[in-house]
Amino acid sequence: MTTKRKTQIVILALSLGLSIPFSGNLFGGNSGLRLSALQAFYQEYNQDYFGNALPQDTIITVGSLGDNMGMTVLDSRNRWHITIDKYSNPIEKQAEMTLAHEMCHVKLKGTQSLTTDGVLDDHGEAFQSCMLNLAKRGAFKDLW
Repeated sequence: MTTKRKTQIVILALSLGLSIPFSGNLFGGNSGLRLSALQAFYQEYNQDYFGNALPQDTIITVGSLGDNMGMTVLDSRNRWHITIDKYSNPIEKQAEMTLAHEMCHVKLKGTQSLTTDGVLDDHGEAFQSCMLNLAKRGAFKDLW
């Protein structure tokens, strides 16, 4: 991701009134994202906001996704893989928001279409409802 794109994301976040704590765990350099923290976040939010309805064996990874902040894929063995982009999620709180977003995709697995690569690519009414429900229930309280 270019510096210009990162700057645009920060400006957008600030314009929405989001706090950008630059002292957090950055994904680049030596600090790195704590994958264990994202895995714990998945388990906690699965219990607190999804009623443990999401698969416990979902694989969470951190990688480079180009223009995507996150991606959810169902593999040939019906196992979910959520990848969080390390460049467009420069702090842990942003990565957690992206993970919550991807968790809504997993929740709606039966109502969304998959691309030919098995990637979920739907942000329609059901998805928007899931995200709004998370917000109304306080899921983003400490994230934005």
